[in-house]
Amino acid sequence: MLRYLRRTTLVGQRKDYDRAEEYYQKALAADPNHAITFGNYANFLAGQRKDYDRAEEYYQKAIAADPNHANNLANYAELLVLNRPFEIALDYLRRVAALPVFHDEPNDSVSILWMSGAMLVVAGESITAIVGSLKGVVTAADYESTWNYDDLNAWVEQTFINSAYAAFWIAVGRVCGNVEKVTTLDVFPQWRDTPPMPIEAGLRAASGENS
Repeated sequence: MLRYLRRTTLVGQRKDYDRAEEYYQKALAADPNHAITFGNYANFLAGQRKDYDRAEEYYQKAIAADPNHANNLANYAELLVLNRPFEIALDYLRRVAALPVFHDEPNDSVSILWMSGAMLVVAGESITAIVGSLKGVVTAADYESTWNYDDLNAWVEQTFINSAYAAFWIAVGRVCGNVEKVTTLDVFPQWRDTPPMPIEAGLRAASGENS
């Protein structure tokens, strides 16, 4: 987790979570309707405290404060994928993929597409459009990512019944997270045989619009 949480000395080095939480609470008291502060505090609760119930509460507050904040929407999606029942995560991802904000946020749209693809594989549905959209984004020369897919990839390894497809989707996650070069995906026919597609095609598939 912790995609966008600034790693302060308190959190990153001394691991003084109690004092870090105190500062988050002071920040919220000073500005009780700040979407980024809500979201960062939710990241802290999920990543450091492993308190997923409170994290969910603050993600929901963050989204209520700014329903179109792509980072918070994507981070909340990850919490649901990793810690909530499959049906809840899939329903949320479908609703979020339909939001226009992700058409203009390549970094966050990639995370939504990747998680949606994982959900649809488990559901036994086609992800061709999602693979095509991911290919269209991550093969761009200027593609960058601030996401870490390690926890999500571990989830795939534990969840996917088909180990060969798990290996493919984990490899896609590593490319999406800029850990591996996109050329490492050329060994997978699912990648080679799928043409690049506009990001809108994958988001429509992820939202269930093509069903």
